[in-house]
Amino acid sequence: MQISRIFSALLTALSSSLIVTIAAVYYSINTLPSIDELVDMDYQVPLKVYTSDHKLIGVFGEKFRQPVYLNKIPKLLQNAYIAVEDQRFYDHFGVDPVGLTRAIVNFVLTGKKSQGASTITMQVARNFFLSKEKTWVRKINEILLALKIEYNLPKSKILELYLNKIYLGNRSYGVAAASEIYYAKDLDELTIAEIAMLAGLPKAPSSINPVKNPKRAMERRNFVLKRMYDEGFINLFQYSYAVSEPIRAKYHGIELEADAPHVSNLVHQLLRKQYGDDIYTKGFSVITTIDSEIQETVKSVISDHIKDYVQNKGLDVDVNIGDMRRYSADRWFEKMKLPKPKLGKLAVVMMVYSNHAVLKTDSDNWVTVDLNDINSPNIGDIFTLEQSIWEHIKYPHPEAAFTLVESKTGGIIALLGSNDNNQFFNRATQATRQVGSTFKSLLYAIALTNGMTLASVVNDSPFVAYGGDTELLWRPSNHDSSYTGPMRLRDAMIRSRNLVSIRLMDMLGVKEVTGMIDKFGLNTQNMPQNLSLALGSGTATPLEMASAYTVFGNEGNRSKPFIVKQIFDQKGSEISIDSLLQSDGVYLTQQPSVPVLSKETAYLMFDLLGDVVKRGTGRKAKKLNRIDVGGKTGTTNGLRDIWFCGITKDYSATIWLGFDDYSSLGVYASQFALPIWIDIMSHWLADKPESLPDKPNDIVSLKIPKDVQNQNSKYIFELFDQKNEEALPNNQNRKSNTDAQRSNIF
Repeated sequence: MQISRIFSALLTALSSSLIVTIAAVYYSINTLPSIDELVDMDYQVPLKVYTSDHKLIGVFGEKFRQPVYLNKIPKLLQNAYIAVEDQRFYDHFGVDPVGLTRAIVNFVLTGKKSQGASTITMQVARNFFLSKEKTWVRKINEILLALKIEYNLPKSKILELYLNKIYLGNRSYGVAAASEIYYAKDLDELTIAEIAMLAGLPKAPSSINPVKNPKRAMERRNFVLKRMYDEGFINLFQYSYAVSEPIRAKYHGIELEADAPHVSNLVHQLLRKQYGDDIYTKGFSVITTIDSEIQETVKSVISDHIKDYVQNKGLDVDVNIGDMRRYSADRWFEKMKLPKPKLGKLAVVMMVYSNHAVLKTDSDNWVTVDLNDINSPNIGDIFTLEQSIWEHIKYPHPEAAFTLVESKTGGIIALLGSNDNNQFFNRATQATRQVGSTFKSLLYAIALTNGMTLASVVNDSPFVAYGGDTELLWRPSNHDSSYTGPMRLRDAMIRSRNLVSIRLMDMLGVKEVTGMIDKFGLNTQNMPQNLSLALGSGTATPLEMASAYTVFGNEGNRSKPFIVKQIFDQKGSEISIDSLLQSDGVYLTQQPSVPVLSKETAYLMFDLLGDVVKRGTGRKAKKLNRIDVGGKTGTTNGLRDIWFCGITKDYSATIWLGFDDYSSLGVYASQFALPIWIDIMSHWLADKPESLPDKPNDIVSLKIPKDVQNQNSKYIFELFDQKNEEALPNNQNRKSNTDAQRSNIF
């Protein structure tokens, strides 16, 4: 009777357990996730940014993954994972009965869960759909999912999913990424030993990898090689050679193919605004407008010129140290018969600024020293720089920014944000500096828009602005402190006469000018509301100036700078973008251009800027030997900012140089900025035919007297917009309209 009761109780318990198990399985089957997404799987792949010629310049995302199709994965690499992870992969139906039985027996005997029961299919189920918690419920779901996956997908697809998803340490996911991280190789370049090393990583990718623990990694690698040999995937000779191969793995990261950090950071910022944190996992590949070859040229040319500047700085400064110009520093100190100190270095003061001094040492090095470290320096003084100072000094060098923009579209072809290309601060888009005489091009264009012509006469003579107090009088001058008298606008621009620009501003009115400056893309909040604006006292970024100058080659329309040409998802399908997003003046995609000038005025300005190169402050650019180049230099007070804004019909390129602390460069734009611009553009324009803007029908060439004060002097030809009838010379005799000309003298 007692036995019967016990048997009945056991039967009831078993029945209940069976019912519960069946119910749990039924529930699991009905709540399992759909595996449809595995058929068209999107992996977690980082954002990659490329140049227009498909060179990698940036990767953004915590997980390194490079999905590849199975036919691109070497067969031996596939077999290595099968040998060590699931040798019966091609024979089982998602669950390996032999491995599962072994795991159950081991649990019964030891009470511990075995780690050897999971097949590759079960790992795919866990990696894509389940958590890593070690519970019986998860294991049941894993088994059921594996069966479902095997029923719906071929073995080749399952293996492909596994080899692209598996974590292999050092933020690498999938075999292609791991091959790049550990060996900087493509998969088909791996040796047998390297293949075995990658195949051994799934067991403990964070702790047993060749970077963190080479000894244990080698033990694991050799175990995999033995399994490959036992399974017949390699022969005895291959096995013996591979186990003797030393570990060559090291952390390589993702190797960039071109250097443009400011560009990739811009793209990163813009895409994060557009797509949020999805950019780190969705596998977007972004093709920018950047040309890798000219980008590298820009970096190289600027670096070389700045090195030359640093080495020669001070040689043209008027200092009273005589022989210093003819002797190197060590010979100069030798001539002075000064003993070299046992510690530190001898140095002579070359320049003194408000908070630092520039010295040249007895070994011909240039150094910057804080004034707190030397007492009351004067030019020509000699100091001994102590070791403590010497260890902390640095070579003075200016910063630079360059932008090259396609005038018609606004596509940024090259962008450099600093001389030290690794600096985060992007001066091309973020540094607002005084623009100097580059502003005159915009001012003259506004004057032409308001009825003046290139033949209009303005007086180049002393100018005084009254502020109601004698101490507030403003007496600007030309850079050479000379005056020419009445002169035409064309000549005034060619010679960059400050007093003519001030009188133009006075006539037009500051409000009128700033109102139109906004159309050129410059921030009027950075513009002073007084006549000094005529001399470029307002500020702008190099990219803003490059954008403003696109107006002259693009029939009067300003192109907004943009950086992205195409975006592809991880499967290679192009993503349609219609975005107005912008960051620091750079738009994500191409935008409609902004009408600023008439095409006639733009043509006249293009011709005028061409004359600045032929006969004016930009004449060094004649070295390019092209008829389609124009531009304007700009040098601010104290030689603190120097610029050259240059154009052809198709391109606008701007170079800026200056110190971050606003120290004087000691040179003019024509001496430093322009030569850099020339060297860069000589590379970019080398294989491009000359191209001039089409001449509008209303532009005519008419005779005017050569001498503005003698109407009977020889004649020259000038361009006019014949729609501006009041300002045209007399059409009957092709002479200047004297009254009209005189009315423009002020």
